[in-house]
Amino acid sequence: MKSGKSPIYEPGLTELMRKNLDSLNFTTNYKSAYKDADLIFIGVGTPEKRDGSANLSYVYSVAIQIAESIEKDCVVVVKSTVPIGTNDKVEEILRANLVHNVNVYVASNPEFLAQGSAIKDTLYSSRIVIGAEEEFAAETLKKVYKNFNAPILVTKRKSAEMIKYASNDFLALKISFINEIANLCEIIGADIDEVALSMGYDNRFLQ
Repeated sequence: MKSGKSPIYEPGLTELMRKNLDSLNFTTNYKSAYKDADLIFIGVGTPEKRDGSANLSYVYSVAIQIAESIEKDCVVVVKSTVPIGTNDKVEEILRANLVHNVNVYVASNPEFLAQGSAIKDTLYSSRIVIGAEEEFAAETLKKVYKNFNAPILVTKRKSAEMIKYASNDFLALKISFINEIANLCEIIGADIDEVALSMGYDNRFLQ
């Protein structure tokens, strides 16, 4: 990664890394990475457990590491897809484990990425959602996205968490719906491509 080689495949990622190598730093030493940071993004996985719930152990472990390492005021931003109320729990863990006398703020900043187009969906996002309880956290994150050509929506943290889940569920619902319509088209002899194309001209479906 330090030489500009990506360990994962994502269209355009290697080129972007090489272009910005002078301003990128990669490390496995989280203590040094967190120590003087103004902003820390938590983007770890939240795999599904057997009962269908999200495994938040990685999120909480990182929160403890951050609390034990930061030496200045900072904003901790949860990018991971997490259940409603997780940001409150992260804030609780952070403040309970602080080693130094610093202020830590927690914000929710969900991502809306399609598989295989993360860079495009990030740089040309349909909207940027910032969930924060304090103005300082919201304003700090707004500076990060000031050059992005996308609407910035500032909400409460739980609203931001809910926006992510509602968006995922609505997209899943649309896919399930059109699959059912496709099945019906096959039975009655209609062309699903023609049906879907015609439906796509109705702006009400985009509202």
